[in-house]
Amino acid sequence: NYITTGTYTFTYSNSLGCDSVVIFDLQVNPVKETFLQAEICEGSEYELDGTLYNKTGNYEKVYTSQTGCDSIVTLNLSVLAPDETILEESVCQGEFITFSGEDLYESGIYTHTFTNISGCDSVVVLNLLVNLVSDTVLNYEIQKGDSIVIGNSVYKVSGSYTDYLTNYLGCDSVVTLELIVKEDVQVGIRQLSGTFGSVNLFPNPAGEFVTIEFKGLPGEYVIKIVSMEGKLYYLNSTKVVNGDYFEKIGLQRFTPGMYSVIIESGGKFITKKLIVK
Repeated sequence: NYITTGTYTFTYSNSLGCDSVVIFDLQVNPVKETFLQAEICEGSEYELDGTLYNKTGNYEKVYTSQTGCDSIVTLNLSVLAPDETILEESVCQGEFITFSGEDLYESGIYTHTFTNISGCDSVVVLNLLVNLVSDTVLNYEIQKGDSIVIGNSVYKVSGSYTDYLTNYLGCDSVVTLELIVKEDVQVGIRQLSGTFGSVNLFPNPAGEFVTIEFKGLPGEYVIKIVSMEGKLYYLNSTKVVNGDYFEKIGLQRFTPGMYSVIIESGGKFITKKLIVK
């Protein structure tokens, strides 16, 4: 058996007893191999000689070349999955963000499909949060000679005042102060019987949380916690049924400093100072 290209000579004896020389010239043609690299997007198909492929892998086809030998075609196919990007954005009320050529003013989840550099789908999901403008009304009664500080303003005279500040979300905070300055008037929340109860804060200074204790004060109350700059950090309504009640408030979003805890009911209020460590 001869499997290598070359010229081979054989000497035989013919019927006359003389030499008979046979020269054999052999040409071994190699198997032809072709390698194909291809990429398609997920959901598409690649066609090779009438066969459709849609999964990543190596595929082989065997043909017959012009010389009658094998011709092997190997396909290395990659199926590219679509890109997905999630964006978290927030704006203040009245502001907008432009996404895919559209100005968005409302909170929601928005999706758009683009084309990436490979020519496949690129899905972008935008989670948009629109933070509302804070609108706070503060009702204060103080004794003559005392003052109230809202932002950089100090108020000592009865009246209605409006300050435009920035809340902890970086959005506008409109604070309206209704101030009454009284002389020799005891300010506080009265029970129906006309006697005074009490409100206590503990711990104070506080770390992760503070508890407001109501004692002998049945009724409905609005609890506000305001920074010395006038930013509203907490607002809640509560109902004290039997006069004794505990309200526990988390302070994780509070920055260290001094705050006013304002407890209002029926136009009257109690104010306590709170220190957050």
